[in-house]
Amino acid sequence: MESEFIVSEKLEELARSSNRFSSPVKPQIDYEQEYIEVFRAFGLSEFEIEDQLDKWELAKIKAERFYKRNPKYQIIYNILDNIYNEVKDVDTRDQELITYNIAVVLFVVLLAGMCNCNDDAEIAEFWFFNNMELQYLIPGMPSPKHMISDETVRTIRKLVPEDVMHSIFIKYFNEIKTCIAEMILNKDYDSQHYRKTLGGDGQELRATFREGSLSRKQKGGHGVSIYDCDNQTVVGFKTVHKKNQEVQAFIDILDKITIEEDAIFYADALNLRDILIGYLDSRKIDWLFPVKSNNGNKWLRDAIKTAFNDNSENSELFTHDSLEKISGRLEETSFMMLNAEMVPDEIRKHYGNAATIIKVLKKTSKYCARNTTPDKQPRAVKTERYYISSLEPTHENFRQLIHSIGVRWYFETHHNTLDCFFLQDNQALCNKDNICATVAKNKILYNVTSYARQRLSQEGFRRTRFRTETSEKRKPLSFKMTRQALASDIYLAFKVLIDYFMENNCIKSDA
Repeated sequence: MESEFIVSEKLEELARSSNRFSSPVKPQIDYEQEYIEVFRAFGLSEFEIEDQLDKWELAKIKAERFYKRNPKYQIIYNILDNIYNEVKDVDTRDQELITYNIAVVLFVVLLAGMCNCNDDAEIAEFWFFNNMELQYLIPGMPSPKHMISDETVRTIRKLVPEDVMHSIFIKYFNEIKTCIAEMILNKDYDSQHYRKTLGGDGQELRATFREGSLSRKQKGGHGVSIYDCDNQTVVGFKTVHKKNQEVQAFIDILDKITIEEDAIFYADALNLRDILIGYLDSRKIDWLFPVKSNNGNKWLRDAIKTAFNDNSENSELFTHDSLEKISGRLEETSFMMLNAEMVPDEIRKHYGNAATIIKVLKKTSKYCARNTTPDKQPRAVKTERYYISSLEPTHENFRQLIHSIGVRWYFETHHNTLDCFFLQDNQALCNKDNICATVAKNKILYNVTSYARQRLSQEGFRRTRFRTETSEKRKPLSFKMTRQALASDIYLAFKVLIDYFMENNCIKSDA
């Protein structure tokens, strides 16, 4: 009888730790003793343990009240089911024996990333310090005695290959939820409808290194993404080894995503190659590229420069001048556009459906105080840039090109955000699967955090006072302030993440 009792006890324990999704509120399961053992193992005193158990009771009350007031968030069942259905084919573990359900872990990884956790160790700490709330909020959470480690987080993230993660990204995370562009601009927004500008660019992960290589100069990953410059959202990504592999990465991404018919593709001068231009022309996607002397394009740049010098008084030359005061600088910018037929045929024929050439002349002066004498004014800096595009030389397209050239740099702010706030460059990774999983996680978190930033900005969730109401409406929360706000309230982060999923037509609430 004694042996049978032990067997039944083991079966009961196994059933209790089952990973099948159950009710987010679990009053029938008493984890109090398990928490006591965990806290003792971590060296907490008896007084500190009692304090933590009071938090456990409070977490239960808050979670029950949260779901009672917000029954629509029971959609967490559907979300976890959808995530699991997307990744179950790559999870070869026995689902009846595992402790950490892959869908639950991935959801907690997203929630922790929104709350200012940037690496696997911080995610594991988030799991520990917020475990009481997570037990009631997320169905399928393992029992408290199974506190996750950073190695386990890393292993589970690596289970999902990049192509599967990209398909999940396209299905749930690359749609435009809200538009933040108008809030970011500090000047009157041009209400003219512009075509969407898709910026393609790559970003080296500086702390990574090539697995099996003796040189740390050989980086282990280069994250390539296509960025919606108008709505400031990532729409597709891929990880490659080197900068010169971006062209094929762009083609692979464009093959997998859905883009608007009138979208304009932009990439830097290094990617001005016949293989990419030929692909864009075959897809009937208009394009815009800067032209420099590198990568075999010196003859084209010289020909464009000569064309503008020889046709400076041409009546068919489109021109536009602007003067702006930006961050203590005065910028005088002149835009000029000519028909690409001004370029000799033997050069132009190598650039597909090239229809226009553009010259941008910028004069930048430091903005000084009024009492500064003229002879002490700093010398102005002049720059010339040249572009080539498939857009026809019309007045409407000229305005569109000016707009596209102006917004193209938003993908650089996207890179800066990943480096400064998600600390992507600080993660020393060498495993290829881990690098791909990290890039995918950061792209998803960027879009979700952008949504949270817009939501909290619209709802007045800021502590900064502005002189005028107009200034307040134009100034959104920073990424730093957004992640700090979410980290201070796990229920707020949970609500924002669920709302993001609910705005996707693939997941709807039954409430």
